Amino acid sequence: MSKRPSTQLTDLRGLSSLAVADLAASATRASTNRSYAAASARFHAWLDRQPFRARSVVELDGLLAAYLTELFNTQRGGVSLAKHTFFALLAMAPHLHMRLHLSFRCLRAYIRLRPSVSWPPMPWPVALAAAAYLASIGRLREGVAVVVSAHCWLRVGEVVGLRRENFAASTDVRLGNVLPFSVLSVHDTKTRRFDSVEVTRRDVGALLRWIQAGQAERLFPFTISHLEGSLRDACAALGLTHCGYVWHSLRHGGATDACLAHMPFHDIMLRGRYVIGTAAGPEKNFQKSVPAVFVRSPHAVAFSIAHRSNDCCLESDGIDSHFGKLPLF
Repeated sequence: MSKRPSTQLTDLRGLSSLAVADLAASATRASTNRSYAAASARFHAWLDRQPFRARSVVELDGLLAAYLTELFNTQRGGVSLAKHTFFALLAMAPHLHMRLHLSFRCLRAYIRLRPSVSWPPMPWPVALAAAAYLASIGRLREGVAVVVSAHCWLRVGEVVGLRRENFAASTDVRLGNVLPFSVLSVHDTKTRRFDSVEVTRRDVGALLRWIQAGQAERLFPFTISHLEGSLRDACAALGLTHCGYVWHSLRHGGATDACLAHMPFHDIMLRGRYVIGTAAGPEKNFQKSVPAVFVRSPHAVAFSIAHRSNDCCLESDGIDSHFGKLPLF
């Protein structure tokens, strides 16, 4: 049996390396790869300014530890940049796993000394007020996006990815006409693909049916920055800028409200599409969010009390008149 020429073998190895790199990159989300690429570019730019180069894993570990220390001292990029830099290096060079001991200790110290701050939860009445304001200035579809995110605990990336076929009303033949609620399927979540969430409020389901009846393939044909800016404008108009609300506050508010209502923790994990088996993290966030409602958002206290008294409603019959009746106070 004749041997292949060495040039062909080299070409095959090159093609194989490219294929392996592409497949390995597919193990993480595209947004994560972009974050890794940006963090890696900053680290390489920092390395180019150094007077020496790493010639071993130990020296690379020392350089990365020095870079993380500089990020910590200068407070550039925050904890997220430090994490992305470390794990980007492991993603590009898996053989370094469990070998960057000093860098890993520096990263752990960074996280402990500069803990991340959870976004303040936005109570349901505040979300309704923001949605009503957006509808009053002509941003009706953006207002519906706020209501749907607050009720279904959606991330902003999940909202912009929704399509017409992702919503099924309770009478939809795809559900077999046996469910008492509507269903919103989310094809690409942060934790996994092909998930769904129940739309238990009939008024929210009515808004989704109205949106679905339109001509657009996407339910909310906006960019992430546009939706985030719309919510920021609504909070500014309502005098809630100091509360620090962001789009994720809608999701956090829904989960926090469910926790305060004594919903079983496993049900919260399922509805929020959290990773089952990592309950310690979310549970801490929910526990911390209870005093956060009082400390970071004084307005939310009155809103939460109003919500508990069932004085808040969203009339589905008034879609054409900015969501109809919104008795928040």
